[in-house]
Amino acid sequence: MKGTTWGVNETNLDIQWAHVAAPGARIYVCLAASFTVPVLESCDSWFYSNHVSTGVNIVSNSWGFCAQEEGGYAAACTNNTDPYAGVWNESNLAGMTLLASVGDTNPVGCDRGSYDAANPYGIAVGGTTITAVGPVGSYGSEERWDTNVVAGYCPRIGGTMVTETKGETDGASWYYLPPSWQNSTLLNTTHRYFPDISMVADPATGVPIVSWQGLWAIVGGDSIGAPIWAGILDMLFQAGAPHLSGFAGFFLYSAAAQACFHDYAPGPTRDGLGTPDVGCLAGA
Repeated sequence: MKGTTWGVNETNLDIQWAHVAAPGARIYVCLAASFTVPVLESCDSWFYSNHVSTGVNIVSNSWGFCAQEEGGYAAACTNNTDPYAGVWNESNLAGMTLLASVGDTNPVGCDRGSYDAANPYGIAVGGTTITAVGPVGSYGSEERWDTNVVAGYCPRIGGTMVTETKGETDGASWYYLPPSWQNSTLLNTTHRYFPDISMVADPATGVPIVSWQGLWAIVGGDSIGAPIWAGILDMLFQAGAPHLSGFAGFFLYSAAAQACFHDYAPGPTRDGLGTPDVGCLAGA
Protein backbone atom coordinates (compact mmCIF):
# COMPACT_ATOMS: atom_id res chain seq x y z
CA MET A 1 0.00 0.00 0.00
CA LYS A 2 1.47 3.33 -1.03
CA GLY A 3 1.19 6.82 0.35
CA THR A 4 1.61 6.59 4.12
CA THR A 5 4.34 5.60 6.52
CA TRP A 6 2.03 3.11 8.21
CA GLY A 7 1.06 1.63 4.87
CA VAL A 8 4.73 0.94 4.16
CA ASN A 9 5.29 -0.60 7.59
CA GLU A 10 2.12 -2.64 7.21
CA THR A 11 3.51 -4.07 3.98
CA ASN A 12 6.87 -4.72 5.65
CA LEU A 13 5.10 -6.56 8.45
CA ASP A 14 3.14 -8.72 6.04
CA ILE A 15 6.11 -9.72 3.92
CA GLN A 16 8.55 -10.27 6.76
CA TRP A 17 6.29 -12.33 8.99
CA ALA A 18 4.83 -14.44 6.19
CA HIS A 19 8.48 -15.19 5.41
CA VAL A 20 9.27 -15.96 9.07
CA ALA A 21 6.42 -18.47 9.19
CA ALA A 22 7.18 -20.00 5.77
CA PRO A 23 10.83 -19.29 4.81
CA GLY A 24 10.65 -21.28 1.57
CA ALA A 25 7.42 -19.83 0.26
CA ARG A 26 7.17 -17.70 -2.85
CA ILE A 27 5.50 -14.42 -1.80
CA TYR A 28 3.61 -12.16 -4.18
CA VAL A 29 2.82 -8.62 -3.02
CA CYS A 30 -0.01 -6.48 -4.40
CA LEU A 31 0.70 -2.78 -3.88
CA ALA A 32 -2.56 -0.86 -4.12
CA ALA A 33 -2.34 2.47 -5.93
CA SER A 34 -4.50 4.13 -3.28
CA PHE A 35 -5.88 3.34 0.15
CA THR A 36 -9.48 2.98 -1.03
CA VAL A 37 -11.62 -0.09 -0.59
CA PRO A 38 -12.34 -0.83 -4.28
CA VAL A 39 -8.62 -0.61 -5.10
CA LEU A 40 -7.62 -2.74 -2.13
CA GLU A 41 -10.29 -5.31 -3.00
CA SER A 42 -8.96 -5.40 -6.57
CA CYS A 43 -5.84 -7.10 -5.19
CA ASP A 44 -7.95 -10.08 -4.12
CA SER A 45 -9.53 -10.08 -7.57
CA TRP A 46 -6.08 -10.16 -9.17
CA PHE A 47 -4.92 -13.07 -7.04
CA TYR A 48 -8.08 -15.01 -7.86
CA SER A 49 -7.84 -14.29 -11.59
CA ASN A 50 -4.19 -15.34 -11.66
CA HIS A 51 -4.13 -18.16 -9.13
CA VAL A 52 -3.55 -20.84 -11.75
CA SER A 53 -0.58 -19.11 -13.40
CA THR A 54 1.00 -17.94 -10.12
CA GLY A 55 0.19 -20.98 -8.01
CA VAL A 56 -1.09 -18.70 -5.24
CA ASN A 57 -3.57 -20.51 -3.01
CA ILE A 58 -3.28 -18.47 0.22
CA VAL A 59 -3.88 -14.72 0.41
CA SER A 60 -3.33 -12.54 3.50
CA ASN A 61 -5.35 -9.34 4.07
CA SER A 62 -4.24 -7.43 7.16
CA TRP A 63 -6.39 -4.35 6.67
CA GLY A 64 -10.08 -3.79 7.22
CA PHE A 65 -12.93 -1.32 7.00
CA CYS A 66 -16.48 -0.81 8.19
CA ALA A 67 -18.68 -2.22 5.46
CA GLN A 68 -21.70 -0.38 6.81
CA GLU A 69 -20.07 2.99 6.12
CA GLU A 70 -18.37 2.30 2.81
CA GLY A 71 -20.16 3.75 -0.19
CA GLY A 72 -23.62 3.28 1.27
CA TYR A 73 -23.32 -0.49 1.41
CA ALA A 74 -24.28 -0.05 5.04
CA ALA A 75 -27.70 -1.05 5.17
CA ALA A 76 -27.79 -4.23 3.21
CA CYS A 77 -24.48 -5.96 3.68
CA THR A 78 -25.67 -9.56 3.58
CA ASN A 79 -24.62 -12.72 1.82
CA ASN A 80 -26.67 -11.70 -1.23
CA THR A 81 -25.88 -7.98 -1.52
CA ASP A 82 -22.23 -7.79 -0.51
CA PRO A 83 -20.43 -6.04 -3.40
CA TYR A 84 -17.11 -7.80 -2.76
CA ALA A 85 -18.06 -11.27 -1.54
CA GLY A 86 -18.36 -12.70 -5.05
CA VAL A 87 -14.59 -12.82 -5.52
CA TRP A 88 -14.09 -14.26 -2.04
CA ASN A 89 -16.71 -16.93 -2.67
CA GLU A 90 -15.23 -17.85 -6.06
CA SER A 91 -11.78 -18.03 -4.49
CA ASN A 92 -13.13 -20.29 -1.77
CA LEU A 93 -14.73 -22.61 -4.36
CA ALA A 94 -11.49 -22.64 -6.39
CA GLY A 95 -9.64 -24.04 -3.36
CA MET A 96 -7.96 -20.81 -2.30
CA THR A 97 -7.85 -19.60 1.30
CA LEU A 98 -8.19 -15.86 1.87
CA LEU A 99 -7.38 -14.65 5.38
CA ALA A 100 -8.38 -11.31 6.91
CA SER A 101 -7.56 -9.69 10.25
CA VAL A 102 -10.62 -8.87 12.36
CA GLY A 103 -9.39 -5.39 13.33
CA ASP A 104 -8.18 -3.54 16.40
CA THR A 105 -11.25 -1.39 17.07
CA ASN A 106 -14.94 -1.68 16.35
CA PRO A 107 -16.48 1.64 15.21
CA VAL A 108 -20.00 2.37 16.40
CA GLY A 109 -22.58 1.22 13.87
CA CYS A 110 -20.33 -1.36 12.22
CA ASP A 111 -20.55 -5.11 12.29
CA ARG A 112 -18.65 -6.69 15.16
CA GLY A 113 -15.51 -7.19 13.11
CA SER A 114 -13.80 -5.39 10.29
CA TYR A 115 -14.65 -6.36 6.76
CA ASP A 116 -13.28 -8.53 5.00
CA ALA A 117 -13.01 -10.68 8.12
CA ALA A 118 -16.76 -10.45 8.70
CA ASN A 119 -17.73 -12.11 5.42
CA PRO A 120 -18.29 -15.89 5.41
CA TYR A 121 -15.94 -16.77 2.54
CA GLY A 122 -12.56 -16.34 4.21
CA ILE A 123 -10.78 -17.11 7.47
CA ALA A 124 -11.01 -14.38 10.14
CA VAL A 125 -7.87 -13.92 12.26
CA GLY A 126 -8.02 -12.43 15.75
CA GLY A 127 -5.41 -11.45 18.32
CA THR A 128 -4.18 -12.26 21.82
CA THR A 129 -1.78 -10.99 24.44
CA ILE A 130 0.78 -13.33 25.98
CA THR A 131 0.43 -13.59 29.76
CA ALA A 132 3.08 -16.23 30.54
CA VAL A 133 5.80 -18.25 28.84
CA GLY A 134 6.44 -21.86 29.78
CA PRO A 135 9.78 -23.47 30.66
CA VAL A 136 12.51 -23.15 28.01
CA GLY A 137 10.25 -21.05 25.82
CA SER A 138 7.39 -23.56 25.69
CA TYR A 139 3.76 -22.50 25.47
CA GLY A 140 2.53 -20.75 28.60
CA SER A 141 -0.74 -18.82 28.53
CA GLU A 142 -2.46 -15.99 26.70
CA GLU A 143 -5.75 -14.15 26.73
CA ARG A 144 -7.90 -11.97 24.53
CA TRP A 145 -6.13 -8.74 23.62
CA ASP A 146 -7.91 -5.71 25.09
CA THR A 147 -5.83 -2.67 26.04
CA ASN A 148 -6.29 1.02 26.81
CA VAL A 149 -3.57 2.93 24.96
CA VAL A 150 -2.50 6.55 25.22
CA ALA A 151 0.41 8.77 24.14
CA GLY A 152 2.59 7.44 21.36
CA TYR A 153 -0.10 5.21 19.94
CA CYS A 154 -3.13 7.48 19.52
CA PRO A 155 -3.42 10.91 17.90
CA ARG A 156 -3.90 14.24 19.62
CA ILE A 157 -7.36 15.75 19.30
CA GLY A 158 -7.67 19.45 20.15
CA GLY A 159 -4.28 19.37 21.84
CA THR A 160 -5.33 16.58 24.22
CA MET A 161 -3.81 13.09 24.09
CA VAL A 162 -6.53 10.53 23.47
CA THR A 163 -7.05 7.31 25.39
CA GLU A 164 -8.47 4.61 23.17
CA THR A 165 -9.41 0.99 23.68
CA LYS A 166 -7.53 -1.30 21.32
CA GLY A 167 -8.08 -4.99 21.03
CA GLU A 168 -9.46 -7.89 19.13
CA THR A 169 -12.95 -7.43 17.71
CA ASP A 170 -15.05 -10.52 18.02
CA GLY A 171 -18.60 -11.83 18.14
CA ALA A 172 -21.46 -12.98 15.96
CA SER A 173 -22.11 -10.96 12.81
CA TRP A 174 -25.28 -8.93 12.52
CA TYR A 175 -25.45 -9.52 8.77
CA TYR A 176 -24.00 -12.88 7.74
CA LEU A 177 -25.20 -16.40 8.34
CA PRO A 178 -22.56 -18.98 9.31
CA PRO A 179 -20.64 -20.69 6.50
CA SER A 180 -21.06 -24.44 6.13
CA TRP A 181 -17.53 -25.09 7.36
CA GLN A 182 -17.81 -23.14 10.63
CA ASN A 183 -18.78 -25.16 13.70
CA SER A 184 -21.70 -23.06 14.96
CA THR A 185 -22.36 -25.42 17.86
CA LEU A 186 -18.80 -25.05 19.11
CA LEU A 187 -19.09 -21.26 18.94
CA ASN A 188 -22.66 -21.13 20.30
CA THR A 189 -23.99 -18.90 17.52
CA THR A 190 -26.55 -18.81 14.74
CA HIS A 191 -24.57 -16.27 12.64
CA ARG A 192 -21.11 -16.02 11.18
CA TYR A 193 -18.72 -15.77 14.12
CA PHE A 194 -15.28 -14.21 14.14
CA PRO A 195 -12.45 -14.70 14.70
CA ASP A 196 -11.96 -18.24 13.47
CA ILE A 197 -8.31 -18.45 14.54
CA SER A 198 -5.89 -16.14 16.36
CA MET A 199 -2.28 -15.10 16.87
CA VAL A 200 -0.41 -12.69 19.17
CA ALA A 201 -1.48 -9.07 18.59
CA ASP A 202 -0.87 -6.90 21.67
CA PRO A 203 1.92 -4.35 20.92
CA ALA A 204 3.26 -5.08 24.41
CA THR A 205 3.95 -8.63 23.25
CA GLY A 206 4.43 -7.69 19.60
CA VAL A 207 6.89 -8.70 16.91
CA PRO A 208 10.00 -7.02 15.42
CA ILE A 209 10.14 -5.72 11.86
CA VAL A 210 12.64 -3.78 9.81
CA SER A 211 10.75 -0.53 9.27
CA TRP A 212 10.51 1.65 6.17
CA GLN A 213 13.55 3.65 7.38
CA GLY A 214 15.67 0.52 7.75
CA LEU A 215 15.34 0.64 11.54
CA TRP A 216 14.03 -2.03 13.85
CA ALA A 217 10.57 -1.54 15.34
CA ILE A 218 8.24 -3.57 17.53
CA VAL A 219 4.70 -3.61 16.17
CA GLY A 220 1.38 -5.06 17.22
CA GLY A 221 -2.24 -5.26 16.21
CA ASP A 222 -4.42 -7.91 14.63
CA SER A 223 -2.52 -7.25 11.38
CA ILE A 224 0.16 -9.62 12.66
CA GLY A 225 -2.07 -12.68 12.57
CA ALA A 226 -3.08 -12.86 8.90
CA PRO A 227 0.43 -13.06 7.34
CA ILE A 228 1.68 -15.43 10.03
CA TRP A 229 -1.29 -17.71 9.52
CA ALA A 230 -0.77 -17.53 5.74
CA GLY A 231 2.75 -18.80 6.33
CA ILE A 232 1.57 -21.51 8.73
CA LEU A 233 -0.98 -22.80 6.23
CA ASP A 234 1.65 -22.80 3.49
CA MET A 235 3.96 -24.85 5.71
CA LEU A 236 1.14 -27.26 6.52
CA PHE A 237 0.51 -27.76 2.80
CA GLN A 238 4.24 -28.35 2.27
CA ALA A 239 4.34 -30.77 5.21
CA GLY A 240 1.48 -32.74 3.70
CA ALA A 241 -1.00 -32.36 6.55
CA PRO A 242 -3.13 -35.42 5.75
CA HIS A 243 -6.56 -33.78 5.69
CA LEU A 244 -5.65 -30.31 4.42
CA SER A 245 -6.61 -29.65 0.82
CA GLY A 246 -8.19 -26.70 -0.97
CA PHE A 247 -9.96 -24.11 1.18
CA ALA A 248 -8.62 -24.48 4.74
CA GLY A 249 -11.83 -23.74 6.66
CA PHE A 250 -13.07 -27.32 6.59
CA PHE A 251 -9.70 -28.58 7.83
CA LEU A 252 -9.37 -26.07 10.68
CA TYR A 253 -12.81 -26.92 12.08
CA SER A 254 -12.37 -30.68 11.70
CA ALA A 255 -12.44 -32.70 14.91
CA ALA A 256 -8.76 -33.65 14.56
CA ALA A 257 -7.61 -30.06 14.02
CA GLN A 258 -9.76 -28.65 16.83
CA ALA A 259 -7.60 -30.61 19.29
CA CYS A 260 -4.55 -28.66 18.06
CA PHE A 261 -5.61 -25.22 19.33
CA HIS A 262 -5.06 -23.35 22.59
CA ASP A 263 -8.46 -22.09 23.71
CA TYR A 264 -7.46 -18.76 25.28
CA ALA A 265 -11.06 -17.70 26.06
CA PRO A 266 -12.83 -20.82 27.35
CA GLY A 267 -16.50 -20.64 28.19
CA PRO A 268 -19.91 -20.95 26.58
CA THR A 269 -18.87 -18.53 23.81
CA ARG A 270 -15.22 -18.98 22.96
CA ASP A 271 -13.16 -16.68 20.72
CA GLY A 272 -13.04 -19.03 17.76
CA LEU A 273 -10.71 -22.01 17.71
CA GLY A 274 -7.79 -20.24 19.41
CA THR A 275 -4.05 -20.16 18.67
CA PRO A 276 -2.26 -23.08 17.02
CA ASP A 277 -0.05 -25.96 17.97
CA VAL A 278 1.48 -26.15 14.50
CA GLY A 279 3.20 -29.50 15.01
CA CYS A 280 -0.12 -31.02 16.01
CA LEU A 281 -1.89 -29.48 12.99
CA ALA A 282 0.73 -31.01 10.66
CA GLY A 283 -0.54 -34.44 11.65
CA ALA A 284 -4.23 -33.65 11.98
